[in-house]
Amino acid sequence: MLALKLPDGDCWLAKNQSDTNLYKLLLGIGVELLRLEGKLNYTSDELALQTTNDLIREWELEYGIPASCLAPLSEGADLDTRINNILTWIFAEGTSTEEQFEAVALRLGLVVDVISGYDYASFPLTFPHTFLGDLREIRYTIVVDMKDVAFSRFDFIFDFVFGNPLVPILKCIFGRLKPANCRVVYINEGAEDSNFTGSFSDGFSNGFAT
Repeated sequence: MLALKLPDGDCWLAKNQSDTNLYKLLLGIGVELLRLEGKLNYTSDELALQTTNDLIREWELEYGIPASCLAPLSEGADLDTRINNILTWIFAEGTSTEEQFEAVALRLGLVVDVISGYDYASFPLTFPHTFLGDLREIRYTIVVDMKDVAFSRFDFIFDFVFGNPLVPILKCIFGRLKPANCRVVYINEGAEDSNFTGSFSDGFSNGFAT
């Protein structure tokens, strides 16, 4: 290939003659260039998240996946799942609106409705209804309606709800994404009811930000 890049004049005739020093020089350089090209392609692939393989652990450490809410999904998972978990963590960064919270849940395969506490508590109310407290509490509440989330059940004399293994991961992520002075309340979780199952941040339970 290198010989093709050289001129065809009389000075370069030796480029195609296997017993000449020029031919041997071009051959040696060509082998090294091919090896270098392979290394560059490998490095390029490993430095891109979507195509990484050998460096997937370094990518996970860079984004803190082993210590994150997504750690249970990455342990022992295949390469595609581990890459998708990193992309989900990147996707979740900066989440603040109701639509963004819902989009994060959808990346986990969960369909939820995220509503501000004020909108949820405004009249007319839909029953059954979870009462969120006084106006000061409502202002700092995020309501997550889980009515469309599939939960495993065992029908017996009484229904046993075993839960969805992705829900604790979703709650963990939402707990990290929410403002420090807010709480998240989950309703319609695993049953046709509205039992209060909210979680509180330290900032919320110790007092409201002003």
